[in-house]
Amino acid sequence: MKVAFSIFILITIAGMALLVFINIEEQEKTYASQPIFICGTPSLDSSEEAKKGRSLFNANCAACHKLDAQSTGPLLRSINERYSAEDIIKFMKNDFSGEIKYSGERGYKCNPFPNLTDADIKNILSYTH
Repeated sequence: MKVAFSIFILITIAGMALLVFINIEEQEKTYASQPIFICGTPSLDSSEEAKKGRSLFNANCAACHKLDAQSTGPLLRSINERYSAEDIIKFMKNDFSGEIKYSGERGYKCNPFPNLTDADIKNILSYTH
């Protein structure tokens, strides 16, 4: 009986080790084919608009906003899915006639950015997609 139990334990442990090994190999294949994003890098979108948008975001928005976390202002990842580009442009220029009203998402209004053109804001939205 002890021998049969020992064989059973040995086979069970060998099977578990094999499953772990296979799982590690599958994870390595997945990680090798997919980039790991760090430091707020949203994507590998190398479009010219996204590159300009990242620079503009860092210069104008990053003091109050994060891409994936609440900060002084709301998180901006996929903001263009919650609001139209036109409403975001109005809001950033402190024109509250659009869908985004004075209260915004957290009760604050955005500082006006008269230096940003509509195209600049759309580049930022390209970056935050």
